[in-house]
Amino acid sequence: TLRGCKSCHSTCETCSGPLATECTLCVSPYFYLENQCLTECPLRDPMLYGNPYTRTCTLECPSNTYKDKEAKLCRDCDRVCETCFRGGDNGCLTCVENYLYTRWKNYYYCSPKCPDRYYQVPSTKTCKGKT
Repeated sequence: TLRGCKSCHSTCETCSGPLATECTLCVSPYFYLENQCLTECPLRDPMLYGNPYTRTCTLECPSNTYKDKEAKLCRDCDRVCETCFRGGDNGCLTCVENYLYTRWKNYYYCSPKCPDRYYQVPSTKTCKGKT
């Protein structure tokens, strides 16, 4: 350490003092909440989710991620989903550039072209089933 400086607690990336309750930013895999770095976000109402990008407990997950309620984490959407409500390629809500959105039964996915028996709706970048 520098002369006169003390180390932060081991869970803190930056801090205002040496105690675990004086963190201002956390090291991975910890999440920041109220001056502390926690292994997981606490159960609260409304629910908090661990954001892996900011290392904070947050109410809202960033774009391109979804709320994993079981793990209490913000998780990445599939690479073809711009927004999603669950992981994998069948949880998309909107698609990335050059992909079309199709909903079929309980599947919500994005693909470069419409599946058989579906047609493209260019204004909404979606595929609709032929009736």
